[in-house]
Amino acid sequence: MKQRAAVEHDQPQVSRWHFREKLMQLKQLLNNDRSNKLIEVVEDQDVNWSARALAWLKLLALPPYKPKLTLTGLYWATSGFGERAVRAWVWLLALLLLPFLANSTLGAWFSSLWAALPCSTHLSAVSEWVQNSTNATAAAGFIPLMKEVNGDGWRKIGQAIWQGVIILQFALFALAVRNRFRR
Repeated sequence: MKQRAAVEHDQPQVSRWHFREKLMQLKQLLNNDRSNKLIEVVEDQDVNWSARALAWLKLLALPPYKPKLTLTGLYWATSGFGERAVRAWVWLLALLLLPFLANSTLGAWFSSLWAALPCSTHLSAVSEWVQNSTNATAAAGFIPLMKEVNGDGWRKIGQAIWQGVIILQFALFALAVRNRFRR
């Protein structure tokens, strides 16, 4: 049906078929009636925002967890299979703002709270890294194309991975916006 709609240049129908096809794949991966009902609540545009957010949280907490971390699950969560531009934008914004929050005074407060935990002795290297990077200049290293990847060791690898994730999310956002305007 999707191919037929594509041949007839019916882009809204192609988008609907693509979304439903991928959603069926995700539901098959989850293989759980409760999870599948929560997915439908999240995707129902007529349900209010708070109920949809609550369904997101319940879905996140509900087992099985592994299918949610597959490419299909992540593709749905981060961009609605390339069809939900607002969802892709929210994730992109969160990824861009997270380093600034982590490197602000709020991040310093959380890192001091982290250091006070009894299990923090085993994770002191992570705690020390967070405490030593409490400024916006350090956060700029996590934003793609703002600055070269700096640091050494695991910090450099982490920044490079974070930049890659941001670039990937921007591509998903661009795909969702393109699909929205094609309809």
